[in-house]
Amino acid sequence: MILQNVGPLVSIIMPLYNAEKYISSAIESILHQTYFNFELIIIDDGSSDGSADICKSYALKDHRIRYYFEENSGICAARNLGLLYAKGEYIAFCDDDDEYDKDLLKDNLEILIQSDADLVKFGREIKHLGGTDDGWTETFDIPEGEYANNQIRKNFAELEFKGAFMFVWDSIFKKSLLTVNDGIISFDTSFTSGYEDVDFNLRLVPKIHKLIVRSKIYYTHFMRTENSTSLKYSKAKLDGLMKTVRMSDNISLLFALDHADVENIDAAEKMLTDNNMAISKLLDNAFILDGLGEKIYQCLMLLLSEACDLSKQEKLSYLKMFMELKSINIAFSKAAKKSAKQQNRYRYLLYSLLKHKHFRLLFAAGKLKSGKFS
Repeated sequence: MILQNVGPLVSIIMPLYNAEKYISSAIESILHQTYFNFELIIIDDGSSDGSADICKSYALKDHRIRYYFEENSGICAARNLGLLYAKGEYIAFCDDDDEYDKDLLKDNLEILIQSDADLVKFGREIKHLGGTDDGWTETFDIPEGEYANNQIRKNFAELEFKGAFMFVWDSIFKKSLLTVNDGIISFDTSFTSGYEDVDFNLRLVPKIHKLIVRSKIYYTHFMRTENSTSLKYSKAKLDGLMKTVRMSDNISLLFALDHADVENIDAAEKMLTDNNMAISKLLDNAFILDGLGEKIYQCLMLLLSEACDLSKQEKLSYLKMFMELKSINIAFSKAAKKSAKQQNRYRYLLYSLLKHKHFRLLFAAGKLKSGKFS
């Protein structure tokens, strides 16, 4: 059992941007932790409201808080700066308007140390505030347990589909997991409209030796209408989502090949080209289809948004990218087609999207608007 003030240092990285209404609550939730040996690194990403004064006031009162200001460069750059300044053996994240449970650090750090794991993922809740979703709380049913590397590979599709690799603020990372050749695995600054957490997590997945997943809720994330960009179209959002689609597809293939009798990736590609049943069976995983299907569904909704200003040819190029995904091509073999209508909505959507010529022709002709046939 770790003591409250004797144990490894945890670096908590908090990017900040114009959050004067909420930043005090976020900081207070961290200061009220029952584990005391932490540093809170606040990276102010060019705030123009009163956030800076609030944070400076807290930093004067508590030496564990370190405040830095930088010109506005985005959340990825802010987190990367926090990683550069972090002195802790463990790394955690918190958004500037979210809240920690008081035992988040103590309970989860204790589990990490006892199990010698690289990473712990704990329960989180998302509270939707404002608009028609006001008061709605979203939780996630991720299979709880201890996963060694081979179990992560075996259960990757289910873990990803159920949200294990969706966020970074629902985790405590061993800093050594993020270290490569004396450098730190950083956030990809090309992600400017979301999905940066997914990309970061997926790049870590092959390196994880042991993962702990806990169901108890320790983190509250607030989705506020004024800050939400989840339903807004942008080319950057679409491209970021497409990057994660391709990463998921590649990781699914990589992990499937762990169990295939192949000498190298070229041999594996030939097996795929020949529609080898051994590979097909390994990739015929409902969670792979569901996970990719959900992401492609989100891409499709962005493409069909009235705000989308891409040309018909550019939209069709995304459909072509979907059709080139190895997992999807395998999933819709002749056997899969026969039972497609009995599958869930995401798989049936993919069947319609990727294989139905009438759908693609309507899309090319601009006959689809706001996700419906016009």
